[in-house]
Amino acid sequence: MHLVAADARTAITFALSPGQASDAVEGRQLLGGIGPLPAPLYLIMDQAYEDNTTLQLALDFGYLPVIPPRHNRLEPWLYDKAMYRKRNEVERFTRYITDWEFREY
Repeated sequence: MHLVAADARTAITFALSPGQASDAVEGRQLLGGIGPLPAPLYLIMDQAYEDNTTLQLALDFGYLPVIPPRHNRLEPWLYDKAMYRKRNEVERFTRYITDWEFREY
C-alpha cells in the first residue's frame, strides 16, 4: 500500500500494488497524480522511495523531500531528522485503515 497523507488522519491519495512492484515507481505515479504545489511542503518518505528520479520529481513539484539517504550512497545528503520522526504518524494511519475491516463495532 502506498499512501500520500496530509497528516495523521487525512489521506490525499493511495494505491495498492503487488509485493514485487517497485515502491519508487508507485510513489512517482502518486506524486504525478497530485502535481505541482503552489507553496513548498515537506514530503516525508521512507527509504523505499529513495531514488534519484523520485527525489527530482518531488523537487520539481515543489516539495521539500525528507528522506534519509541509503547507507551506500556515494554522496549522501542532510535531512531534517526531527521532521522525519513524524513519519510514524502516517505509519499509524496506514495501520489504522488496513485494520479497519477487522474492527468490531
